[in-house]
Amino acid sequence: MKQHSLDLAALVFGVAFALSGAVILLAESTSVDIGPLWGFAVVSIAVGVVTLLVTLVRSRNEPVEATVPAVSVASGEPADDLGDG
Repeated sequence: MKQHSLDLAALVFGVAFALSGAVILLAESTSVDIGPLWGFAVVSIAVGVVTLLVTLVRSRNEPVEATVPAVSVASGEPADDLGDG
């Protein structure tokens, strides 16, 4: 089976939906008073952390191409394509 690429938008919205449900469930089933602003803040922070982690993991898996600017032997400065004018 071929591995498909990760859909970051679906992951973020799925995590946000699941955490929103967890916050509502916690507030309704216990005596913990979580206001809507606190619930929104918790969900937003968690979604940000998940997005950051997925981005970091994805960036480590992609090969990095290093580009080195050409250096002029005579002057020791990077060569430019502008010419003398």
